[in-house]
Amino acid sequence: MTNPATVSDTMRQYGPTRKEQLQFANLLVGDIHSLYPERDVPHPHVPTRAAVIELLKAGVDPHDLLRAARNYATHCEKEETPPKYRIGSTRFYRDGIWHKFNVLTVYGRTRDEWARSGQDVAEFDRLAGGV
Repeated sequence: MTNPATVSDTMRQYGPTRKEQLQFANLLVGDIHSLYPERDVPHPHVPTRAAVIELLKAGVDPHDLLRAARNYATHCEKEETPPKYRIGSTRFYRDGIWHKFNVLTVYGRTRDEWARSGQDVAEFDRLAGGV
């Protein structure tokens, strides 16, 4: 079980008050939905926000959540997934599907793909921002 004191400390970095933390989560979900692939139904803001807040409380970096949304959108475009078969944003984060898409890429390729193709991984690291 998560220590409640640790959870409050984790969330405090997004604002000293609950209201500011909620505002941050609202902005983050807005950014996520701007990156997330379109579906045939609107994105549910409140349930997605609840899932994202739980992840933030667990210490997940917001940049990882954004990267996962961007990579999932790229995946759907590449695979030509019809909008009705795309995973909803709430389920994507609540059920942990986002982990599969939280992979650092440069020009759409992972570090392993760069290495397998014989390209310089140091160049990948430089382009990826020194990760």
